[in-house]
Amino acid sequence: MAQPGNDIGELIVPDPVPFTFAAPGWYVAGVLLLLLLVAGAFLLGRRYRRNRYRRHALAWLEAKQQSELTPAQLLFDTDMLMKQIAMHRYGAAQVASLQQQSWIDFLNNSSKPAPGFTATDAGLLAVSLYKPGADTMAPEAIDQFITKAKSWIRHHKHAF
Repeated sequence: MAQPGNDIGELIVPDPVPFTFAAPGWYVAGVLLLLLLVAGAFLLGRRYRRNRYRRHALAWLEAKQQSELTPAQLLFDTDMLMKQIAMHRYGAAQVASLQQQSWIDFLNNSSKPAPGFTATDAGLLAVSLYKPGADTMAPEAIDQFITKAKSWIRHHKHAF
C-alpha cells in the first residue's frame, strides 16, 4: 500500500537563469548612476568656483605675511580684507558701519565654527586704525588675530 505523502512524484527543477547585463533594469540603473555622477561633478565644480575668492584671499594674506610689512600694517590689511569680503558677501549696508565690538560680534556670528575673536582683538584693531605707527602691539597677538582671520575666511557662511 502506498503512503499518502509519496504520490507526488519527482520534482521538476527549472534550469538556472543565466546572469546577464542585457536585462533592461541594468540600463535604467546605469543611466541613473550616470546622472548622479554628472550631477555630483556639476555641484562640486560649482562649489569650487563659488569658493575661489576664499582661495585668493588666503593666498593674498599669505603673501602679505611674507612681505616686509610692520605688524600694525599687516593687522590693518587683514582687517580690511575681511571687511571687503564681508561687504561683498553680506552687503555694504549691513557691514560697512560695523566697528569695534559690533564688528567682532559679526565675525563670530557669521562663521561656523566661530573663530573666537575677542574684545582684545577689537582693541588691536582700534590701535591699528587710529595709531597706525604704534609698535606697542604684541606680535603673538597679531599672529593669533591673523590665524582667526584665516579661519573666518575659510568658514564664514554665505549670505545668499
